[in-house]
Amino acid sequence: MQKRVSVGRSYHFDISPSDLFLASVAASSYQLKEVLDGYRQSTDAASKRRVREAMNAALRSLPEYPSPNY
Repeated sequence: MQKRVSVGRSYHFDISPSDLFLASVAASSYQLKEVLDGYRQSTDAASKRRVREAMNAALRSLPEYPSPNY
């Protein structure tokens, strides 16, 4: 099953669910890399602690992979 995705005003793509999943994983990976880069450059210990706690909470909330339903 394909899903139609519009980008801007003139671009339309038919994207499969697996492609949407891969795009989501790629976007998440990019965002996590940016957070890690900011963490490494920060000199504020409290800020680093908050980032570390938020990252750990996000990683703990991820679903099990591969899903046990398969």
